[in-house]
Amino acid sequence: MKVNRKRLSLNRSALQPSNWTVLFSCVVLLIGARDGVAQSANPRVPATVQGYESAMLYAKTGGYVKSVSVNIGDVVAAGDVLAVIDVPEMALKLVQKESLLALAKAQSAQSTARIEEARSKLNALKAGVSEAASARAAKQALLDFERTECERLARLAASGSVQRSLVDAARYKLQSAQAELQAVDAKVATAKANLSAGESAIRSSEADAAASAAQVKVSQADIDYTKKLMEYATIRAPWAGTITDRMVDAGAFVQSAEGNSGAKPLFSLVRDDKVRVTFSLSQKDIANLKKGVRVTLAEIDALPGKTFEGEVTRFSSALDSKTRMLRVEMDLENEGELAIDGNDAPVRLKPGFFGYATVHFNE
Repeated sequence: MKVNRKRLSLNRSALQPSNWTVLFSCVVLLIGARDGVAQSANPRVPATVQGYESAMLYAKTGGYVKSVSVNIGDVVAAGDVLAVIDVPEMALKLVQKESLLALAKAQSAQSTARIEEARSKLNALKAGVSEAASARAAKQALLDFERTECERLARLAASGSVQRSLVDAARYKLQSAQAELQAVDAKVATAKANLSAGESAIRSSEADAAASAAQVKVSQADIDYTKKLMEYATIRAPWAGTITDRMVDAGAFVQSAEGNSGAKPLFSLVRDDKVRVTFSLSQKDIANLKKGVRVTLAEIDALPGKTFEGEVTRFSSALDSKTRMLRVEMDLENEGELAIDGNDAPVRLKPGFFGYATVHFNE
């Protein structure tokens, strides 16, 4: 807005005290015209108290509700039992799976024993191969001797130094030594084949043992999974808070919420030892917004005359596209010591309380 200051001429009568209000309004008009719409000094906006954390608790394991331990308004600690779901069929499955685990362990032990047995046989087969190799070396030495002796007698017989019958006897011994060497060679081949079979048996036993060990792990994991599901049959508080709603009774059938959009919650839990005070600021009030700015909460119908003080804890990085307002949050410890009205009586804020927050920018 452009203001023509030449038209704002003041005469003597305008300076009279009776016209000071008009003059002040003109000054305000000039400032507003120069700087645009100014930020509210300390904006006062509606605020709502919310639990610091809240959760709807569902059942992960379906079944009939055996017992319910809490009611609305009950204060619970982390891990407290809220309800128990009866799952007898799951207990029977656990017994069955534990039996399968025992069977898998027995099979694993048998596989390990077969490996030891196969190793012992393999050692014996290795000894047999060594023995056969030694026997062959002896027969090879005997054959070499008989061949040399036969050749020597043949030379002597050719010169007439010995009888021909001695050469024939030497040849017979040579043929016998050759046959014995062939027999030993067959034994060596058999021993090596047995050794190879023994090594294959060990590899097979080791593979069986590995499969048995894997089956033991699978059975153990199956048992652990079943036990975990049985643990889920006991509904526990994930953290300390107050039960704000109970939607189940003993004897009711509840469905598992896992992959089931039709499942219904059992409890509503709110953490209220600490609360969030939420409010929204318009665009003109966020220019100087930052963490740590002092905020007071008052005008709560349920706590007339009570005032609570804190500071801006966090705020959104974007305005709501529909309201063009910025969400702001203030965290307050909710142990009853934050009332600053001079009254020593403990005061606790409850989620859902409504009041007005004043943001003190000009401090």
